[in-house]
Amino acid sequence: MSDKEMNQYTEENKQQSTYSNKFEDIYKIIEWVSNLKNPDLRINSLVELSKQRDSFSDLAIYLWYSPGIISSLYIKIILILKLNDP
Repeated sequence: MSDKEMNQYTEENKQQSTYSNKFEDIYKIIEWVSNLKNPDLRINSLVELSKQRDSFSDLAIYLWYSPGIISSLYIKIILILKLNDP
């Protein structure tokens, strides 16, 4: 195998690896977004999503268009505000 062929093969493997990592990251984000509905998993999911917010520009879109997410977060905000109200 020539150096040119070897470089091309290496470059193709890097691209496939990059695409694979990107899909894995998107899958994790979708999983964390869906975990926001579960009260037991919500805190961990919020922590992980807050870490990813700068590196994943479509996070707001995933949150907005996922059924039940905004309403569950809204309910949580209302409950916290009621606890802080004297």
